[in-house]
Amino acid sequence: GIIPLTAIIASLAIFGYGAKDRIARPQVQQSSFLQVNEDKSLQGYYAESILSNKGGDFTFEAPNTTTMVAKRGTNSLTGQTANVHENAIMEKHAAKSELIFRDVGYWSVSSLFGETQLQDVGNFNVDLTVDSSKIHGTVQSNFPFGLKDVSIWSGSKLYKLGDMAAGEKIEINKDLGTVMLMPISNPYASASYGTYNANQMDLITQRKQALYSSSLMLNNSNSTPAITGFAEDNILPVELKDKKVELSALHLVIQPFTATTIFSGEFTLPANTFSVVVNTEQFGKYMEPVQDNSLEWYLDDGEYNVHWKVPDTLPLDKVNWTQIQIANTDRNSHTIEIWNLETKSFEEITESRFTLTENINTYIDQSGVIQYKLMVQP
Repeated sequence: GIIPLTAIIASLAIFGYGAKDRIARPQVQQSSFLQVNEDKSLQGYYAESILSNKGGDFTFEAPNTTTMVAKRGTNSLTGQTANVHENAIMEKHAAKSELIFRDVGYWSVSSLFGETQLQDVGNFNVDLTVDSSKIHGTVQSNFPFGLKDVSIWSGSKLYKLGDMAAGEKIEINKDLGTVMLMPISNPYASASYGTYNANQMDLITQRKQALYSSSLMLNNSNSTPAITGFAEDNILPVELKDKKVELSALHLVIQPFTATTIFSGEFTLPANTFSVVVNTEQFGKYMEPVQDNSLEWYLDDGEYNVHWKVPDTLPLDKVNWTQIQIANTDRNSHTIEIWNLETKSFEEITESRFTLTENINTYIDQSGVIQYKLMVQP
């Protein structure tokens, strides 16, 4: 799987800033983001760092369902970086693995990261309805540990629900400000991680924001809204062998869900409610979303196919489309041609702001996709 290096680097930077005082025992920081599966298992990625209080060997062990990869360690006093292949050894056994950091110096940070899967942990029972821009219903935690900052994650917004104890059930009645929940997107796209701040609570906040941003790398996690919460218990099966530690654990638990949505009257879907896919048939063209934002892309000059899809939570069989608006405010460098389903051809949009009020189904298919061709000029 893909290892989310952004989260790992942010985690290590924040760990380094947070450990300024002399310590009596090793300090270990765990950070992870874990998706809840239908079988109540958790799966995701983690980063773990240890700040040594003395020199010697440090051994981490984990079951074979959890991978461990060493990262180069840095001595906080000298600034020197060790060669990871000289200083870390992996030993595999029948049911577990050991990762040994050798000759770790005093006041050094050693780090590992990987992928983990935890069986039969728990889930949320979610029974929520969206009606007239409000959301109401219940959420129950079936986890054996408490969760902090439980939220409904919709689009780039987090609707705070508070903390939940193990097994707790809460009633929800909140204003959404929108007619429906949206697929998740980065709520902290403009955040800057690793910036020095002496306030320990601010460091925890940065770790939380980094986990939200990096969790978008999880497969199948960003097509629906989600219920989230932070576990501060040691739920990862990664342990430091034969040593007592001071542990700071922070695990973002994410469960995708769908809510019952009741529509009545007219409503508008703004651009940020759509999921956008960009591809090209031209070889070697560079294209990448800006900071995981599917509405903004870095694109080379060339020709691209753009597909806009309405949210999966929208009951398409009950919707009667009345208007489509497309804006192209930079016609000198971009040309847009929309796909006509009936004529099976592209039609150029010459206006800066194009509005269509008739034959809408000619341009949006039965799965809620609008397609156009984008030509980027030099």
